[in-house]
Amino acid sequence: MRKVLLILAVMALAVPATLAAGPDNANEFGIYGGYFWGDTLMDKANSPELDDDLSFGIYYNHMFTENWGFQARLGYSPNTVTNLHGGDVDMDVTYLDLSATYQWNWDNVSLYVPFGLGYAQGSLDRDLVYLATGKKVGDDSGLTYHLGIGLLWPVGDKMTVRFDTRYRYIDKLVDTYDDSLDTVEATIGLGWTW
Repeated sequence: MRKVLLILAVMALAVPATLAAGPDNANEFGIYGGYFWGDTLMDKANSPELDDDLSFGIYYNHMFTENWGFQARLGYSPNTVTNLHGGDVDMDVTYLDLSATYQWNWDNVSLYVPFGLGYAQGSLDRDLVYLATGKKVGDDSGLTYHLGIGLLWPVGDKMTVRFDTRYRYIDKLVDTYDDSLDTVEATIGLGWTW
């Protein structure tokens, strides 16, 4: 099933590039900040968990037509692993989303749906130790899939405000006893168009 989703996501990212030239001010660069809800990190009982924490990053958006676009988003969450004996451990999460976007436009607002694939990497301050076996667990990285929904408001001629919520499936962030994560992120962004 994951291979089918990957193929569909790549096809969805390729479709907009074949469409007609885009509208005026088709490019946008912005910054965003928000909140990241984590999930369990390992496929074991009493698993350590990636905590809920802040996230922030930058994005680039290009509209090929009035409706179809592409968005690249690089984000970071200075997170923590909880549910551990001996106290929490810091785990920074860096992620990249590559999205096809479909957008519905009205006079003062647009509704858009980003969907695609990406990559996420965890960076532990120190290895975790799974108490049942005493085996060390280090950080790792994995593919991601995401689907979201957002609202876009133009502010003057060259600025935008975005509210974005997206579900992100992360293949893994730790090794040895890795497990996939189901995460959600809600953000607000400020962009500049040209």
